[in-house]
Amino acid sequence: MPHQHEHSKSNLGKALQWGALGLGSVIAAPYVLPMLGIGNMDTTQRLLGSCGSGFSGMAAAADSAIQSIPLIGPSLHAGGLTGAISAGVIGIGGLLLGRYIENHYDRPGHIPWGKVIRYASLATSLLIALPSILSSLTVGLTFLASLGGIAMASHAFGGLYRSLGLAGTNVVAAGAGFSGILPHLFTCGSAILPLGLRGWLMSKQSAAELEGSEMAGVRMQMAPMDPIVAGEPCELRFQLIDTKSGKALTPDALATLHTKKLHTMVVDASLSDYHHLHPQYDAAQQMFTCSFTPKLAQPYTAWHDLMRAETKEQIHLRNALPTNYSTSLPPTILPLRHAAAQDVQINLSATPLRVGSESILSIDASDRQGNILTDLEPVMGAYAHLVGFSQDGKHLIHCHPMGDEPDSPNARGNGKLQFHITPEVAGNTKFFLQIQHHGKEVIVPFGQHILPPAKFTDRVSMPAQTHGMAMHRG
Repeated sequence: MPHQHEHSKSNLGKALQWGALGLGSVIAAPYVLPMLGIGNMDTTQRLLGSCGSGFSGMAAAADSAIQSIPLIGPSLHAGGLTGAISAGVIGIGGLLLGRYIENHYDRPGHIPWGKVIRYASLATSLLIALPSILSSLTVGLTFLASLGGIAMASHAFGGLYRSLGLAGTNVVAAGAGFSGILPHLFTCGSAILPLGLRGWLMSKQSAAELEGSEMAGVRMQMAPMDPIVAGEPCELRFQLIDTKSGKALTPDALATLHTKKLHTMVVDASLSDYHHLHPQYDAAQQMFTCSFTPKLAQPYTAWHDLMRAETKEQIHLRNALPTNYSTSLPPTILPLRHAAAQDVQINLSATPLRVGSESILSIDASDRQGNILTDLEPVMGAYAHLVGFSQDGKHLIHCHPMGDEPDSPNARGNGKLQFHITPEVAGNTKFFLQIQHHGKEVIVPFGQHILPPAKFTDRVSMPAQTHGMAMHRG
């Protein structure tokens, strides 16, 4: 997938910013330009005088709609501070409240109330100020046309009067110079400002999506990429940044971890489509690259598993991948004692997992007839890999079986596997057991319920690594 274009959300955010700036410039033109010696202030006053009693076009229709609102319609129609403050409070307040709810309370698969509040408040503030905005655009565009002569201004005014229109009470109070522009700053600006703020927040959010989490002095920075599309190959290109020096890390700065310098694990929001990737390093671009094909129309998250050569500290970095899918299926995690995939079935121990308690998860991998496998093949330096994601997708467990690891590609392992796990968060966790059998990679998904600590006051500080296990909280 090409990555020559910025994320579409960033483009939309910039478009909103430029749109708000353009609207504001046109509305302010009849008042600001004469003060700069461009045009004539008398033209502005004549335009306002002729517009004072005019009601036409979309502005008049919007004004009539506002008047029909029960209880508050007449006050909003009258304009002034009441309408301006209402538009500003609803627009900016609703935008910030919706963003807070979206970041802290909205969950995949549920009604996105944060987004509903944001767009409803933005639409309401624009509706309240719409008569003033349309009327002011008619005046502003006519003034700009007057710079080309009276004939051009007359022709422009005729078309604008019938289309954008006028709602005279929203214009007649305006004067010239600073005294004229102030009412527009309150009325039109109270709606245009939330529009520009929404665009700026979208651009910031898009940039944040390309910047992953930070851990142990390493930050993941993605290159701009198009939103992922189900069924289409997706290439990830990113750098690992040393936060102290600001320089990109090369493979030489990473220790070999299970035969590879870097592991990237990608999973969708429903925790159904899982991919284990091995990024390659592009020295010319100073980028790590890897590709996968998403199977589902869902948001996806990438986890990057690495170890710095100088510190020998295992690091997990997480980032959301750009997507146009605003909603997703919630994870369905069923705690299981038995699971199967392809020609392999697994049976799990009954010992419950508990936060803060070191536990042994025993997994017996067998064929469909129940015979324990004795010929597990090496996969990424181990006979098996176990990766778990918490239900909210923000916590990762990555561990490998206890005991000897393969010492050659021809080594074979037993299907009786034991994993040393110290869970970090309570609740349901979706696990993926990854093995290789008869030359085929087999991934068996299953769920486990992790119990809370025996005593909530006795929380244990989680180690970064234990017996080949690493955990990270996003």
